[in-house]
Amino acid sequence: MSIGFNQLNGVNVSDASGNTTLGTLSSQGAEFQRGLNNTAVGYGALRTNAPSSQHNTAVGLNALSNNTGSNNLAIGENALYNFLNPSPPQSGNSNVAIGNNALNKYTTITPSGNNNVGIGHEVNANGYSSCILLGNGAVTNENATIGLGGLNVIGATGASSTVSFLKTTLNGGNTGGVYYLPLCSTNALGGGNPTINTENSNNTYYPVFAGGTGAQQLLVDNGSTNPISLNPSNGNFNVVDTLKLTQDAVGIGKSAGNAGQQPYAIAMGYQAGQTNQQINAVAIGVNAGQTTQAAHTVALGDGSGNVGQQEYAVAMGYQAGKTSQGVNAVAIGVNAGQTTQGARAFALGDGSGNVDQQPYAIAIGVQAGQTNQQPYAIAMGYQAGNTGQGQYAVAIGSEAGATGQGQYAVAVGRLAGSNGQSNNAVAVGYQAGNTGQGQFAVAIGYGAGATGQSSSAIAIGYGAGANNQGLGGIAIGTAIDQQTGGQTIAIGNAAVSVAPQNQGAIAIGFQACKQGQGNYSIHIGYRDPQPVLQPANSILLNATGDAGSGGFGSSFQSVANGFCVAPVRNAPSATGGGGVYYNNTGKEFTWDAAKSFIIDHPLDPVNKHLVHVCLEGPEAGVYYRGKGEIVNGSFVEVQLPSYVGALCTDLTVQITPIYDGIVKTSMLCASEVDTAANTFTVHGENGRFNWLVHGKRGDVTVEPNKADVTVRGDGPYKYIA
Repeated sequence: MSIGFNQLNGVNVSDASGNTTLGTLSSQGAEFQRGLNNTAVGYGALRTNAPSSQHNTAVGLNALSNNTGSNNLAIGENALYNFLNPSPPQSGNSNVAIGNNALNKYTTITPSGNNNVGIGHEVNANGYSSCILLGNGAVTNENATIGLGGLNVIGATGASSTVSFLKTTLNGGNTGGVYYLPLCSTNALGGGNPTINTENSNNTYYPVFAGGTGAQQLLVDNGSTNPISLNPSNGNFNVVDTLKLTQDAVGIGKSAGNAGQQPYAIAMGYQAGQTNQQINAVAIGVNAGQTTQAAHTVALGDGSGNVGQQEYAVAMGYQAGKTSQGVNAVAIGVNAGQTTQGARAFALGDGSGNVDQQPYAIAIGVQAGQTNQQPYAIAMGYQAGNTGQGQYAVAIGSEAGATGQGQYAVAVGRLAGSNGQSNNAVAVGYQAGNTGQGQFAVAIGYGAGATGQSSSAIAIGYGAGANNQGLGGIAIGTAIDQQTGGQTIAIGNAAVSVAPQNQGAIAIGFQACKQGQGNYSIHIGYRDPQPVLQPANSILLNATGDAGSGGFGSSFQSVANGFCVAPVRNAPSATGGGGVYYNNTGKEFTWDAAKSFIIDHPLDPVNKHLVHVCLEGPEAGVYYRGKGEIVNGSFVEVQLPSYVGALCTDLTVQITPIYDGIVKTSMLCASEVDTAANTFTVHGENGRFNWLVHGKRGDVTVEPNKADVTVRGDGPYKYIA
């Protein structure tokens, strides 16, 4: 199992066997995966671990980093890691190191020591084995020795006598290799069994070294003088408080558990649990749980849980949960939950939940939820929800929701919702909703809604709505990035991809209206059949699969408020009629070249239709008709509309007498039309008549060669350009 940045990364991730890592770069390297049952918690813990290394546990920054040994326990920053000289690696086995820089080699001595126990800041076995080192700065220069912090510092004045003194202590008596630190009264040295001193009113015993020659024993002060220990600088006995033991509490390190330490509390390290450490509290590390560490808390690492750590809180790592860590809060990692971590908040990773992480918030990853993470917010990944993450917000991925993520917002993916994601917005995918995503907006896909996505907009697909998607717009498909108008809809790859889509427009189809759309226009179909902006309030339906600029597209280019559709099926009617009509049964528009029209039959409108068809001819003809009467026995003048002479040419006149009971024996005759006066005369005997005038409005090329002309339009409305 691995949680964090670069966990178990290497070519053999699938070979892992029983390994667990928490923290950035922990157990990094291909070799780690070939180990067995290793556990790493913290930045760089067990990094570059050897294939043969097994059963190691490392907690803290760089703990057991560059390791080839097995069965080691390292807790604390740089524990069992030689960061000054990382080569050769730590190769020792069965070592226990607790504390900042505990059992660091600091040299190029090889091989590393085995079977050592080191507790305290910078305790150092110097490559030797089977040593016990307690207290800050405790060191040794030989195998099988005990070093106490403040007593033996290698390299100080009188160091050689100190080392000799400790060696004599370990080798004295007939103990068979098992060594004791007896707590007894000095007046029990004369013989018999040692007795526990109970003269101190608080039942606290400070071990001291007795003077004299030969084997030296570690005894307890009888209460009549101050506690004493050996000064390594001059060999004199001086006051010291590096080790404090009561009947039910432990303090190891200068001022550890110094004042008001409660039963069952443990303080290890310089000033660890120094003041008012409460019942069952554990503080390990320099200044860990220093002031008023509450009951049942754990502080592990220098400065962790330093001030006001509250009940049941856990702080692991340098300055983790340092100040006012709340009830049941958990902070793991360097500076994790450092300042005012709220109740039941969780911070895992260096700098995670660093400042003012609010109650119930969760931050996992380096600098995740680092500053002012609000209640119930969740941030997972490097700098996820880094600054001011709102309550109930979720940010998962490196730098997801990094700055100012609003409440209830969701950002999943690297850099998703990274800058100023508004309340209730959703961004899923790399850089989705990256900058200024509006409230209630949704962006799903690589770069979807990346910049300035407006409120309530929806963008789904690679690059959909990438640039300033308008209010309430919908973009589904790739590379739809010109939705600047509000309430627009674009569905299809590269739809509206070149020029802006304006207010209320709709484009559906591959590259539909990629050159842009006017307000409230609609385009449905494959590609853009014209190279210009679709006019406002127009409708274009294209199911031909033709992206050319034929009659369909050209006729549409300049038509605002127009409606264009193609294809329309040619379906001659059963009655022999024609035209464009709507089939109410099949819900289809069709056309018939006969140009028919259908109405209800005037005599039987319930049961019959009346179908008429247009008259066709080889010219653009017009006609006028009417009735006249000769009453003077000679002629009559007929007046045509005043525009006829300007509109028509080649006018002809037809006269039909009307039977009025007498058969006329003479024929009626008509003159030519006077196009200036727009009149003609009818000559003959008295009587009534019908007249019909035809004219030609324009010339038509009746039989053109196909190679010489271009046909525009569709269906019954084709024409020659």
